[in-house]
Amino acid sequence: LSGAGFVEAQGETVTVAVIATGNGAADVVPFSSTAVPLGSVSDPTTAGRYLGPGGTNLPIYMLSGSFVTIAFDEALGDLEPVGVSVTNLIEGSRAIVFDDVVQGRAATGIVIDDLLTGVPYNVRVAARNALGYSDWSSPTAVGKPAAAPPQLVETSAKTAVHTDEVQLVQLGAIHRDEVQLIKSTADTVYEVQKISVSFPFGGSADGHFAVFFPDADTITLSAESSILTASFRINVSLPVADEITGIIAYTTYSTTCLEYDASASVMQSALDELVPFSSGDTRVSRSGTGTAGSAYGYEWTVEFVGAIGILPELVTEFCVPGASVLGGGYANITATRAPDRYGVRGLGTATQVSQVRITADVHIAQGEFSLSVRRGNATDVYNTSCIHWDDEADVIEDALEALPNLDSVRVVRHGDGTGSSDYGYIYEIFFDGYALHNLDTDDESATLFVETNTEICSILFATEVYGVLES
Repeated sequence: LSGAGFVEAQGETVTVAVIATGNGAADVVPFSSTAVPLGSVSDPTTAGRYLGPGGTNLPIYMLSGSFVTIAFDEALGDLEPVGVSVTNLIEGSRAIVFDDVVQGRAATGIVIDDLLTGVPYNVRVAARNALGYSDWSSPTAVGKPAAAPPQLVETSAKTAVHTDEVQLVQLGAIHRDEVQLIKSTADTVYEVQKISVSFPFGGSADGHFAVFFPDADTITLSAESSILTASFRINVSLPVADEITGIIAYTTYSTTCLEYDASASVMQSALDELVPFSSGDTRVSRSGTGTAGSAYGYEWTVEFVGAIGILPELVTEFCVPGASVLGGGYANITATRAPDRYGVRGLGTATQVSQVRITADVHIAQGEFSLSVRRGNATDVYNTSCIHWDDEADVIEDALEALPNLDSVRVVRHGDGTGSSDYGYIYEIFFDGYALHNLDTDDESATLFVETNTEICSILFATEVYGVLES
């Protein structure tokens, strides 16, 4: 090795030193600071043989120089070898170009296999590079000629017998019933009810009256088999509001024990005898035969025609010693709300109705309110929990009925929160509870005072204009 190209005056030197002597193979001489033994063991100056990349247990040598690989980004085909200028390299340096390390091939054509003989095809092509695909070329019609058939090897002749082909044709169908639609029409007949008000002869006509749809419950008795003996009582809970606080308390009244097959008139008399009622305040009807066709029992419908508003649901229970059923089976007696086909039970001309109107000029984004309720001359005011501005009707019903001075309300919501309903809703609140009704409308204790309250709620009302909240 020589230090050619280095300037000693500038402190540039070349020194070869052995960092570590390897063991090497048995027939290989380790290199030193003066010789690189590429040749044989006997003569290190003899040119050695390249053992290839698969050699093992070979010494490692560090040689000066560089190896450069050039890869072309685009497929330009098999290019000529590039030229290398060594003008600026030190004396004795050289550069060698190895062509076709990977031989390039221009994509001038492509073979489409598995085409059908004699079938015309239309072909389009497009070029692709690092920037993407070019436009597709116009379709070009190409075809694949038929190949020549192989030469005949031999021929033979035989007699052919004509045979007629026989095919079996079967027909199947699915049965479909015809459906015919029958429409009938009928004239609307409005129900007419007559109210007759009479006064004692010679007296004066004074006062007022109310018209209402009475509340009703259904009492159902059933058994596993025929009932031998049984009696039951009916418990009626009636709400009464305190005159000072307005808080409602409930008092329960119980009928005498009634036989399991009591007639409608017997049950009506037992209910009318309760302290809060008088004769004619209830109306009872009975259905069922006590046989298997009616679950070995009966069903009574109790209407409270003398009590305005919704009463608490009736509670029934067997009297001691309970029911005796043939064969030792079970018997049940329950009370439930009677069907309310039109949703009007408990409502009438004496029902107080309040409205809560929520309106705006633009879309409402948020807001909560509370309802404050005071009963007539009572001093205490009770506030509901905070209600969201677009809550459903049943949410407001639950919030109001949770107050201690209300027993029952019915809420109906109108509107859809869009511009057609002033971006809000109207809530109609029907105070249909029994404790809230009084036929004497001059009595202020029968009046409810309802106000909206937004001060106790944390979410203030705000509208939204172009994504900005405005209170």
